[in-house]
Amino acid sequence: MAKDKENLRKDLEKTKARLKETEFKLKNAVQEKTKLEGEKASAEREIKRLLGQNSLLERDISKRDSVAGRRRDSVIDPKRAKGSSVFFEQTMQEGNKKLEVLAFEYETAIASLEEELATAYREKEEAILRNECMASEIEALSEQMKISSKDLNVSKEEVSALRQYVEDYKSNQQKMENSIRKLVEEKEELAMQLSDSLLEMEEERAIWSTKERVSVRAIEEQGKLYDVEIMKLSRGMTEVRNELESCQEECRVLRERLTSSEKNVVREKQC
Repeated sequence: MAKDKENLRKDLEKTKARLKETEFKLKNAVQEKTKLEGEKASAEREIKRLLGQNSLLERDISKRDSVAGRRRDSVIDPKRAKGSSVFFEQTMQEGNKKLEVLAFEYETAIASLEEELATAYREKEEAILRNECMASEIEALSEQMKISSKDLNVSKEEVSALRQYVEDYKSNQQKMENSIRKLVEEKEELAMQLSDSLLEMEEERAIWSTKERVSVRAIEEQGKLYDVEIMKLSRGMTEVRNELESCQEECRVLRERLTSSEKNVVREKQC
């Protein structure tokens, strides 16, 4: 749009320049025509003056020939006077021819200038018409440029908002990248700590495995000792159980003897 307007502006400047040039040519043509018309009028006046002088001279010559012809016969040769009159007429005819040629040249030049003037007028009218058309186009383009300018302002605002959004997005992205970088560093540190912990756990597990094997062996040995002791205790319990049964038998016998003794005592008292 701006390029079209610039091209139209350049064309308008060229048209204005051509219009000025045409007006300058028109002005010069008018001046030249006026000058030639003045020269033509002057030449026509000169022709009229010369024709008047010719007529006067012819009347004067005729008058002199008729009035003083006889008095000059003794002094002036008639042939010489007639020769002078013929020479004067030839000179006047040559002057008339030159004036006619000059008048024809002036008329030709004036006709050419009038044609150039008409052409200049046409070019001026065409230039004015083109100027008006281009002015209308420029006005339409100006209106369109105003609308485009409004749209451009809206687009600029949208671009500004979008640029701000992009800046915010870049800032947030930078923050996220920093957070990710920090998390990666923490992850690497935790991975190292985990690796160290796993190594320590492996070492401790190896130690505990060794201790476990030793403990198992000790427990097995202790279990064997416990089995021996249990066997001993079992034998002792068997002996104690046997002794208990023996004591129970003795108690039963003693209880029966006590019961019999009590019965005897009761019978003795009754007796």
